[in-house]
Amino acid sequence: MISFVCESLFYRVICRISFYESHLHGRFVRLLKDVHYAGDCGQYISNESCRTALPGVKCVWAGGRCRPLSQVQQSQLYDSGCSNAVMTEERCRSLLTCPSCLENNYGCSWCGGSCYEASSCQNSTEIVTETANCPAYYSSSCGLLHNCYACISEEACTWSGVKESSTCRYDHGIKPGASPPKEKSLKVEKSCAEPPCVTHGDCYNCTMSGGCMWCGSEQLCLTKNSYLASFPYGQCLEWTTNKQKCSDLKCSEMRSCDECQKHPGCGWCDDGSGTGQGSCLKGGASGPLNFTAEGMPQLDLEQCSAEQWNFVGCPLCQCNGHSRCVNESVCANCTNLTEGNHCQQCQLGYYGSPLNGANCTACDCNGHGSLCERENGGCFCTTKGIIGHNCDKCDEANRYYGDPQNGGTCFYLLTIDYQFTFNLSKPDDEYFTAINFENSPPKPGEDVDFLLSCSGDARINISWSNDFTDEELLLFDNQCTTFKTKFTRHNYEFGANNLTFFVYVYDFTTPFWLKIAFSQHNPIDLLQFFATFFGCFLILLFIAAAVWKIKQVYDLYRRRQRLFVEMEQMASRPFACVAVEFDRQGMQLSSNTEPLVESTDAVLRRRLKNNPVPVALEPCAGHRAAVLSLIVQLPTDGSMYLTQYASGLAVASALVALGNTHKQTTVSVEVKEKGGKTRKTVTSVQDNCL
Repeated sequence: MISFVCESLFYRVICRISFYESHLHGRFVRLLKDVHYAGDCGQYISNESCRTALPGVKCVWAGGRCRPLSQVQQSQLYDSGCSNAVMTEERCRSLLTCPSCLENNYGCSWCGGSCYEASSCQNSTEIVTETANCPAYYSSSCGLLHNCYACISEEACTWSGVKESSTCRYDHGIKPGASPPKEKSLKVEKSCAEPPCVTHGDCYNCTMSGGCMWCGSEQLCLTKNSYLASFPYGQCLEWTTNKQKCSDLKCSEMRSCDECQKHPGCGWCDDGSGTGQGSCLKGGASGPLNFTAEGMPQLDLEQCSAEQWNFVGCPLCQCNGHSRCVNESVCANCTNLTEGNHCQQCQLGYYGSPLNGANCTACDCNGHGSLCERENGGCFCTTKGIIGHNCDKCDEANRYYGDPQNGGTCFYLLTIDYQFTFNLSKPDDEYFTAINFENSPPKPGEDVDFLLSCSGDARINISWSNDFTDEELLLFDNQCTTFKTKFTRHNYEFGANNLTFFVYVYDFTTPFWLKIAFSQHNPIDLLQFFATFFGCFLILLFIAAAVWKIKQVYDLYRRRQRLFVEMEQMASRPFACVAVEFDRQGMQLSSNTEPLVESTDAVLRRRLKNNPVPVALEPCAGHRAAVLSLIVQLPTDGSMYLTQYASGLAVASALVALGNTHKQTTVSVEVKEKGGKTRKTVTSVQDNCL
């Protein structure tokens, strides 16, 4: 029987790989990656990884590869570059207790609370070379024990601490140099508060106990740090430390044959009705199993007969008890508000899990929706601003207020004199078919203008109410494209008695957008507007003309002031004598005393070279202007000399600017050439005069 079961189990695993490749393939790949090959030194490819290999067998680097120490001769160790002293030091440091340090042939000694090579302890005053002299604290293996029952089973070991931080420590000695433990802060246990993990027979009790894990496939509870020792070949296919996942490991929690078959150790017992109903039970290829008091499995055909037992594969007809099959596998006319190829889900407007004969429940959305999530019944509210699992709350965080229960609804609170745009085109807006607004005009004595513009087909209702009047309908079932209307101050008492307008927009489909606005403002009087406008314009024009006239008067005043200053400066000049020398350069007389005509080039050179030089320069206050005096030659009217008693020279003065202010002046010069011809020449000179 055991051989048959094993063969059947093996056959089932092979079948499961073919049907559930993605599920089991990943599981076995993970197990293969986690396998530790103890004693295989050849898997290490570098000197460092070879020397730091996991315990189990000592590996050394020799001959260019990693090999077990037992297969390497002494001479090869020295040739490989590893000195005997280095290897001895490593061996000694790996020993954690004083007896293990001294009871070997490595030549180790115990000093300073650790195991060292003998030569390293020569200068220590606390060297121990005999096992009988080992301190009791360092002779105990308490620190290597990680659970309460293993700790108290050793003599002189005590389990102390607080829950997860508890440790096993030596009870009759204190580490040299360390302070004694504070017994008041530690809870010392002479006996364990919780039973051993192995005594828990179910997942819930096992995972509730600290430090335990539950193996579902083996129905075994064990300590977390003993997994590899308990299942060296990965026999535990499913395990958990979380009590919330315990139901996933129970065969009785599986409600369909397909789900049951995915779990090892579970089989489906068909009820024989031909509708796919049944139950998931623990078992193997031969039938369902139960466990004896000693925990041994035994076949129990009383739970399910061999004809109804399905350990590998499910019955062809799987209608979950809501229909019978046509052509052996096709569910026809699902009943009990179910639908699907196997009647496995609820119809629209209902929720629940109809697997294995369960029922569906109608969606409860408080009249604000007819559809909900098929699994949990969460409603898809059809009015924007209504939220909640059963559409029973308003989205106050986004300015929607009201009471959606008992026939009520939620309204978006509009602000006066603002235009709002609502864009209902997001995926979350798929089920919206209505949106509501409210506004309370605050300004008494001013009319209210209302505007509503919709992007598609929709209907609108408008109503109003106050503290003394129930809601009255003003507009019903009107088409919404671009709708405008006015509420006059003569018909409504705005700003008093909590007067409020309500707008209902409904029967639209998303994507959809709308614009809505309530505004209060005084009407514009065109005559008054234009009169005010032109009056302001004329006033501004008069002001501009007055400013321009004032500027002209001020400029004239400034010019007169500058003239007075110039005259004052010129009148206050000091008297002085200046010696002036004149030459006759460039002038020649003919034999008949007629003036010779000077060449054009000579005239230009003389004008450009012999610029007038001032005989006096008197700076004004501020040193930005000065009075400049020049000696000038008076014109002779074409004669060689002036008439008798007439002076040919004069003193000329001008107010000039000091600095780099220069102006180019164009001068036209008439030059007489030989033959009586006259030619004009134009040149430019600098002028510093103001």
